[in-house]
Amino acid sequence: MSLYLLEKKIRLNLKNSNKNGLSLDTDLSNKGSYVLYIRGSFRGLHINVSNNHGKVIKMFSAGKLGFKKAQRHNQVSLELLIEEVIKFLEEISPKLTKLNIILKGFSVKRKKVIRFILKSSIKPFVVSIIDLSDIPYNGCRPKKLRRK
Repeated sequence: MSLYLLEKKIRLNLKNSNKNGLSLDTDLSNKGSYVLYIRGSFRGLHINVSNNHGKVIKMFSAGKLGFKKAQRHNQVSLELLIEEVIKFLEEISPKLTKLNIILKGFSVKRKKVIRFILKSSIKPFVVSIIDLSDIPYNGCRPKKLRRK
């Protein structure tokens, strides 16, 4: 299945999740299936854990752990952030059967995050890793980058 069709299928599932009058908690079709959204930006890394219907269960970021400004991009803050996410996923692991990872945005740390997750005890539950980053096809001119 191509990436475009998979993205369309996920969006349709999110859009039609509550049309039949079923509540999100009582729908038994995808119990134990979770989605891990990893959004990288120049300002930091944000990770959301949501159920299969798109309802966010928990949000993580380096800023919430107490790191400010430039410290949010350190290797140490990244490791602590991933440890928090893995600890939370291990808490719900009796319910966890499938874990889809969706990457958005461009960040240097994305590969390291995936490596940490695949080295952890959650690796058997990972079903797919999808990259949904927006790629401009000669669209708007990007902002001028900050000088280092």
